[in-house]
Amino acid sequence: ALADVERVFRTRLLSGGAKHRMRHYSVHGGNLVTTSVSDFQENLHMKPSRTLYFCHVTRNDIIRAFLEEHKRRAELGEDFEAALLVCGRKDKYAMQDETRDLIAAFGDLEAPVLHVEFPTIEAIEKVSNYTPKLTIDDPHRVQE
Repeated sequence: ALADVERVFRTRLLSGGAKHRMRHYSVHGGNLVTTSVSDFQENLHMKPSRTLYFCHVTRNDIIRAFLEEHKRRAELGEDFEAALLVCGRKDKYAMQDETRDLIAAFGDLEAPVLHVEFPTIEAIEKVSNYTPKLTIDDPHRVQE
């Protein structure tokens, strides 16, 4: 669940936390975004709706495209369950105020976006190697 990812990186979702924190993603279905924004937009239409995307903190174009796709699908009444992990090594790549403002501007959408201060490859490895723990707050793993 995204709550597990928050624990791994000791951070909180920038948006979508209340609504999506307990949503589960397959670590094998993760997608590292290294393409052009147009290729990424095409990818958003072809990949399963519940895909976990990773991009570098400098890719404002990818972050904007992700948020705009959430908005487009919400306006159409379509489900879109993708999440975006924005990665960048601490002390080398800081998230720009412009990027934070962009995410805040789309805040009503509650698109799940998480900022992690690790290199992208290390972030992918940490998520892939994490063994989820049983938590009472996770209705997908706990039945009353």
